[in-house]
Amino acid sequence: MNIALAAVVAVGAVAYTGCGKKGCMNEADINFDAAATESDPEACDPDGTVAAFVGSFAGTETCTSGNDAYTITITASANEYTILVANMYNAGSTFVLTASVSQNEFTVANQTVSGVTVSGAGTLSGNTLTVTYTLSLSGNTDTCTLTATKQ
Repeated sequence: MNIALAAVVAVGAVAYTGCGKKGCMNEADINFDAAATESDPEACDPDGTVAAFVGSFAGTETCTSGNDAYTITITASANEYTILVANMYNAGSTFVLTASVSQNEFTVANQTVSGVTVSGAGTLSGNTLTVTYTLSLSGNTDTCTLTATKQ
């Protein structure tokens, strides 16, 4: 009787552990599966996650210093889940920020480009990109919100 009970428990344990749901467990990925219990790296799509952001976005920016209308260009970085944002603040194509992507959001970690310190975050909803960020140069700070549409 004890041997039979032990066999049933062993078979049950093997069956239970074999029933995990495979999926993308990387929360940054657009294919993130919160119900997954087993990692399936093939289910993740870092290139697809970044691709949603890649392109030109034309929009209007409202800053504490005033308003402006211009276009930014976003390209994929060589690093997974990372994009490069050119021309923020209408500062030119060589003013390039690095941002990390997580599903439909990105974060510009505190960084200094051309002597300007920048940090902020953005969201992509359909073709509309909204970015809120702060720039600091020589003790002067400007806070901006850019709302732009993918071209």
